[in-house]
Amino acid sequence: MSSILKVNTIQGASNTATVIKTSGGTDALTIDTSGRVTQPVLPACFWQGGNEGNVSMTNGETFWATNDGQAAALTDGTGLSYIQGGITYTAATGSFTVPINGIYHIHGQAYHNQDGVNYRMGGNINGTQRFMGHAHQNMNRGTRTAVAAIKLNANDVITFTLVGGSNCSIYEGQNHTYGFIYLVG
Repeated sequence: MSSILKVNTIQGASNTATVIKTSGGTDALTIDTSGRVTQPVLPACFWQGGNEGNVSMTNGETFWATNDGQAAALTDGTGLSYIQGGITYTAATGSFTVPINGIYHIHGQAYHNQDGVNYRMGGNINGTQRFMGHAHQNMNRGTRTAVAAIKLNANDVITFTLVGGSNCSIYEGQNHTYGFIYLVG
């Protein structure tokens, strides 16, 4: 059954927050009395590195993939990490899967802890590199990022790979190596 709701104003009773719920009863959208909007089930995650130490990465390996010898990303509430709204993380492959169509802001970051080698972080969608962050051989150690805002489809898979042509040392600590994905709209 479908309906059309036509109103000029929606207001919470007795100056309280207005809550819009899903058909299952979950709060989908809350507007507080000041007009601030929250979406507690918005697809979003913030992950952090799971190893307070260096790891040697080989060109072509995937960041945060235990199959490639990397520490799993923290998404379980450790530190500042979280995952919500249907985004899933698979530690074995270091992959993040989005639940719905939309534009997503994607950010991956790792600390390159070695001087004198090339470093490129490739951002991949369904196995194809779509964006990149990099440093050239004459750049020394430091944080490198790959960032994009990309229109994705439900079940698209995001990974980050080392694509610089050189093996290198990555520090996987929580404050140095992290990333986020969230639905913009």
